[in-house]
Amino acid sequence: MVEQQIDHNRQAPSANLHEGHDSAEIDLRRILMTFWRHRYLVVGMMVLFVMGAYYLSGRITPMYRTSALILIQQDQLDVKNISAAQFLSNERVDTTQILSEVEVLRSRNVLLKVINRLKLYNDPSFTYDLPYLRKFHQLESSPERKQGFKSFKLDTPDVEDVRIMTNDEKWRYERELGILIGRIIKGLEIRPVPGSMVLSIKYVSPSAERAKQIVDMIADVYVNERLNRKFAATRKVTTWLDGRLDTLREQLREAESAVEKYRADKELIAGARAEITAQQISEVNSQLVVSKTRLAEAQAKLDNIRGWAERPVKIESAMTLGDGNVLGALILKQGEIEQEYSDLSKRYGDKHPEMIRVRGALEGIRAEIKKELERTAEHLENNMAVERRRTEVLSENLKELEDKRKEENQASIHLRELEGEAETIRQIFANFLVSYKRSDSQEDLQEADAQVLSYATVPLIPFHPNVKLIVALAAILGLFVAIGLIVLIENLDNAYRSVIQIEKDTGLRCVGSIPAVKQSRSQIMANYIFDNPNSVTTEALRSLKTVLTLNQKHLDQPLNVLGVTSSLPGEGKSTLSLWMARLNALSGKRVLLIDCDLRRPNIHNLMRYKNNLSLVEYLSGQMPLEDVLCQDERTGLDLILGRSVANTALDLLSSERMDELMKRARTEYDLVVLDTPASLAVSDPCILAEYADHMIYAVHWDKTPREIVTSGVKQFKDLGFNHMSIVFSLVDLRKQAKYGYGETAYYYTHYSEEDA
Repeated sequence: MVEQQIDHNRQAPSANLHEGHDSAEIDLRRILMTFWRHRYLVVGMMVLFVMGAYYLSGRITPMYRTSALILIQQDQLDVKNISAAQFLSNERVDTTQILSEVEVLRSRNVLLKVINRLKLYNDPSFTYDLPYLRKFHQLESSPERKQGFKSFKLDTPDVEDVRIMTNDEKWRYERELGILIGRIIKGLEIRPVPGSMVLSIKYVSPSAERAKQIVDMIADVYVNERLNRKFAATRKVTTWLDGRLDTLREQLREAESAVEKYRADKELIAGARAEITAQQISEVNSQLVVSKTRLAEAQAKLDNIRGWAERPVKIESAMTLGDGNVLGALILKQGEIEQEYSDLSKRYGDKHPEMIRVRGALEGIRAEIKKELERTAEHLENNMAVERRRTEVLSENLKELEDKRKEENQASIHLRELEGEAETIRQIFANFLVSYKRSDSQEDLQEADAQVLSYATVPLIPFHPNVKLIVALAAILGLFVAIGLIVLIENLDNAYRSVIQIEKDTGLRCVGSIPAVKQSRSQIMANYIFDNPNSVTTEALRSLKTVLTLNQKHLDQPLNVLGVTSSLPGEGKSTLSLWMARLNALSGKRVLLIDCDLRRPNIHNLMRYKNNLSLVEYLSGQMPLEDVLCQDERTGLDLILGRSVANTALDLLSSERMDELMKRARTEYDLVVLDTPASLAVSDPCILAEYADHMIYAVHWDKTPREIVTSGVKQFKDLGFNHMSIVFSLVDLRKQAKYGYGETAYYYTHYSEEDA
């Protein structure tokens, strides 16, 4: 730090050149330090934007995408050696055909069949605003599910619906149907795979399951459509069939007639007889279960009654019987008599007439309960006999019905055999129809087939929104916003922290930075340099003293009078003045410290001296100079303390006695330190600057506004006083390190620790 300050005072041009040479490195370091200082803002903004991105991503409807692959096969076959199956499975395919098949997959006919099979007209995600389509969604079922030669016809509503629809309704129906098809096409993407005969079908939907269903259904309908075209081609070979077809047709007719005749003989009309028998068996089974249940309930009740003969009957149990009200009343009455008997037994003996009467009544009611239980048991036994007989009858009926069903099953088996024979003949006829041909008159033909290479899978992860990408972009955006805020904060910061900043704005050299000191109540601030000789603050003061000493060699006149001022009160100028005076006194110099702040004097407070005899008494002519001088016994420093006289301070400092004092002090002392008032508070420092060879302008680091500092310096420059230097006071070393200006303090700290 000392060497840097010497360079500032001796070789300012070379120093500036050095700063320009290393500006790129210094700027990069300070940029990184600025980011580190505002790291919580950066992290906070990034976290805020990431959380916002997660929240917004959660509110966006997720879209799922799945795909299927269809292979269009291509084979060239010699028709003379071709079978019917091979003939129907091959078709010429070229590049134009591939692109044509893409349009087929997107065609209205295919999509209408997909809509009908998946009943998309009932899906609110597609028809939320299509009321007429939901009303008239009854499209004709696809008959080709059972018959391969018929094509779909799904773009027409029910005949009855068409009859009751007006022209306007038909127009709106067609319009809404077109909207539905457009919505499907919007999520559909069909592309050929380059360099292959494969088509890729992709679909995007809010429902993963629905996306899979639509892709799979489009693939199935497309393959089925190609089959339909091949079935149409088979009609070309119908002219090649001979009389064998008539024979097969007649055999098929006879087989079907045999089926119908046997069904009529055995009364197996569409399985109605078997259904009736099965219904009868079910009803008898149900009645049998009910009868057995009743028998079991009666037996349980009878067992309970027989058990009650050995234990008291509870009213809750009695109410479960069919005639529980009578038995329950008797039990209630028994309880009342027993309660009465219990109450009388507490007052009378067993032979008392009342006790005898109550016992008799109790025995009578017990006899009635027993009689009622026997009557109930007899009634239950009768019911059980009836239920047993009913169960036997139902079991017999069930056996008869099961025997009857066996006979019907045998008849059904024979019927199925006949139907199987008829179906076999029908299959032979169908196979011959599609396979038999005349190959001698055919030319070379090529037919193509299509197959689904892979069906779609249910996507587990949404295709949109891409949460990872959104979060990454949000983090980057948060970083840029944080950078913008950092730039704004740094530009709005109106205090000095850098030597380069303050030197550029004031045109003065900064010759020192004095760290702040934490003061305890019991500590005397003036003695800090003695109590902490190896501290960073003490080393900084020694550095400042050295710089000022070296600067004397380059001044027109020696440095005898040093003034210390600041912009505002509370910037540490008085403490700095006292410390500088005591350090110079310790080096063997004769030093005089004058507290010239006659408005807010503070030197006596720092030294804990009384200021009864002060500079005011001398300047006012009340006391000679020798009487107002006091000496610091620890350093030999002479002091003239100040006292507050705000009204006359300016007059006293500009008096002739002040001029005489300064002339005498120059001759008798090696160094005179003037602790002046704050420059912007009063004009006293401008008067005192005339006596000073050099002025130190103390600036509270990272606190005093820049305009105030420049205004205070301007006052002195306007008066033509240019012998000034800047000293940062009350520097927060940790905060300074965060700003990237704390290297000197770092070295001082390690130097002090090694000395200690």
